[in-house]
Amino acid sequence: MAKPVLGSGARFGALKAKLAKRPGVTNPGGLAAFIGRKKYGAKKFAALGAKGRRAAAKGMHEVVTKPTHILAGERGPERVDITPLQKQLNKIDQRFEQAVGKFRTHG
Repeated sequence: MAKPVLGSGARFGALKAKLAKRPGVTNPGGLAAFIGRKKYGAKKFAALGAKGRRAAAKGMHEVVTKPTHILAGERGPERVDITPLQKQLNKIDQRFEQAVGKFRTHG
């Protein structure tokens, strides 16, 4: 089984979950971070952690499809709008089905 991509956070999450099961471990996230810093060095470990976050300092307009860390306000005031898309996607799906329905042949 292939390991998850380095920097995706999946390896960190797996290690954190594994450590949480050990008796006597009170802060599995902190211990996992300590292990990561020892293994990769502080600079590389910080870069890997930053890889999973999106910085909005230069602007951002995108659709995220999974849980995503968004870093905002790191270079001063920023406006942040987050709109759940499920209702919009349902409306688009309905319109698509209506349009396609016109072209389907009834057999």
